[in-house]
Amino acid sequence: MHEPNRNDGVGLVIAIALVLLLLAGGGATFMWQRQQMLAMRQEAIMQRERAEVEAARASAAAEQQPAEAAQDPAVTERPSGSGENLDSIESSVREVLQSQQRAWNSGDIDRFMDSYWKSEDLTFSSGGKLTRTWQGTLENYKKRYPSRREMGTLSFQNLEVIPLGLEAAIVLGEWQLRRESQDLGGNFTLVFRCLDDQWVIVHDHTSRAGQP
Repeated sequence: MHEPNRNDGVGLVIAIALVLLLLAGGGATFMWQRQQMLAMRQEAIMQRERAEVEAARASAAAEQQPAEAAQDPAVTERPSGSGENLDSIESSVREVLQSQQRAWNSGDIDRFMDSYWKSEDLTFSSGGKLTRTWQGTLENYKKRYPSRREMGTLSFQNLEVIPLGLEAAIVLGEWQLRRESQDLGGNFTLVFRCLDDQWVIVHDHTSRAGQP
């Protein structure tokens, strides 16, 4: 039979002490982990609150911008002719061409030229030649069609009006002159602009059949 030894008691005491130390250490680790989790949770809450504040600021700024734009004269100022929609632009341009046709067929080249931009910057291209200025274009018309007989009867066909925003448009079409001597015809491309609330031709490229 084994007899109790003093060293056994000492070993028991040491073992108990080690267990207590381990338990104490585990408790400390648990407390440290808990503190870390609480700190992380607090940081997450603060980040969420900061994000909510930034979102609220962004929303307020977005709502304020339209109001500022409405008060800005540079934004609210409307260019000449901007009150017209695209359909009314086409109607206005076609009306100019109808007025030209009536003036030509009444033998009035001067009134026909009222539809052109009265400017030094007007350009007219025909027969491979470029004419500048309103006056130069008028003189060319009168030289080419010196009499009512030479003018004949003008008609436009296959018109295609292409609005370019609210102040400009391009017109593609065909023209024809019925005359006693010889009929003439061809194609044209016109550039219209709305200047001083009036639609006028700023560039005319007219070609005769068989010519550029």
